[in-house]
Amino acid sequence: MSHLLPRQPAPDLTVPTLTGTTWSLAAASPQRFSLIVFYRGLHCPICASYVAELNKSVPEFATRGVETIVISSDTEARAREAQTKWALSQLSVGHSLTIGTARAWRSVNGALCRSMQEVRGLFVRRCPLASQ
Repeated sequence: MSHLLPRQPAPDLTVPTLTGTTWSLAAASPQRFSLIVFYRGLHCPICASYVAELNKSVPEFATRGVETIVISSDTEARAREAQTKWALSQLSVGHSLTIGTARAWRSVNGALCRSMQEVRGLFVRRCPLASQ
């Protein structure tokens, strides 16, 4: 399994969201970038802190053409609980990430994900049309 590399195609990423839609990296069309943040889930106090802080920055990211989504392997119910407990009113929240997709993305440090507990990372994808 290869590492994610700059300027190379990213693996497929499609997840259901708490709004009832499906978010897909391939179909995303932000003005400039897609900011994808993988977090461990409702049980993670560190995730609660940084995801809640990220939520505050979403309006500013949006003014700069950045679409932001946070994704975990949590079920819809647990993701909804995190959204409520952490007051994530601005963020798009994806859930039900599969271990196969997590392995394809790997963590930022390049370690192979052996379980959903190891899924973490932040990825920025440039919109192909942004450079034109």
